[in-house]
Amino acid sequence: MLEVAQIQVGTVDAVVFIDDFSGTGDTLVSWWDTVEPIVRPSNAAVFIGLLILRGVARPRLERFADVLAVTELDESANVLSDAAGMFSEEQREQLMEYCRQTRCGPRFERGYGDCGLLVVLKHGCPNNSLPILWCNNDEWRSLFNRRAI
Repeated sequence: MLEVAQIQVGTVDAVVFIDDFSGTGDTLVSWWDTVEPIVRPSNAAVFIGLLILRGVARPRLERFADVLAVTELDESANVLSDAAGMFSEEQREQLMEYCRQTRCGPRFERGYGDCGLLVVLKHGCPNNSLPILWCNNDEWRSLFNRRAI
């Protein structure tokens, strides 16, 4: 951000920030609140490039940047929703029981933001995914590390 702060007005056309994943947009919106005063004086266009974007996050991010995403997930990516069509109602209830057994708390039982995702990246698992994948405590041993690096 020091380099961005030193950009002279008119010397760059765009600033591109790259991230791997955005599920709800909460993290990037909070981050933007911190960096906006540094970026805006450059008068450059702002882009966010994402490997994976959950579609509901797009409008939140587009309030401050143009969004480029390699993969965009819609509601069918939420394995706990009817839109996914991946599991029967009985299977979804069993999956939810496993999620409750993690003791991660109601805020995360369906994945942060009720995303219900099965997304795992090489370097970690977003908390928007079901907690059976990433939650690690005395009650549950995770399949993947929440943060691997």
